Amino acid sequence: LENPRQFYQIVRELAAQLENDQGSFVLSHEMKPQKLSRYIHFITDFPFLDFNPRKVLTGLYKQLSEAVVENDRIDRIQSLLDELAVEMKKIAPESETELDEIETPGWNEVFKFFNLQFRTEHLTAEEALSDYFRIMRKYCGYQIFVILNSLGFLNIESLRLLIQDAEYENIQLLFLEDHVQEEHQKVSHQTLIVDREFCEILINHL
Repeated sequence: LENPRQFYQIVRELAAQLENDQGSFVLSHEMKPQKLSRYIHFITDFPFLDFNPRKVLTGLYKQLSEAVVENDRIDRIQSLLDELAVEMKKIAPESETELDEIETPGWNEVFKFFNLQFRTEHLTAEEALSDYFRIMRKYCGYQIFVILNSLGFLNIESLRLLIQDAEYENIQLLFLEDHVQEEHQKVSHQTLIVDREFCEILINHL
């Protein structure tokens, strides 16, 4: 989008519609309108990504809790937790005032204690984005990712790898940019340029 005012307006309106589902953008499936906020995630602050929001960690801990129950070593782990609770009860009388009853910690408390979360350090921009896409789709249900002015962080080969990985994972990507290099256009399947006079130029590489 080469016109700064149009770029500003579209970014603001899309962000607002994803907050309240009211606006002029339409997402449809089999001719039926869908809520944008349910399927679309708007990334406006790349490369500063939050890989571990509360909703994601809640889903992760639930998954891990189910995995623990199915694990053959659950009895051993539970025994260790019970032993820990017993040792804590021995320490409790050292308090100046009476403490609440000490109970064996639940799995969520154990996961939090060990700070189980997704890694946040990545060597490349495409690796960070690919991991982020997978996490957000699995635990938040997003299927379409709109990314604002991110191509400056991606060279041609990085963009190619990112698109290939997204295709393999069946993730849809839309890059919103105020300018695009010709090399980026060749890698992308489809580029829509809206110039400063609002003329549309569609470049299709499918």
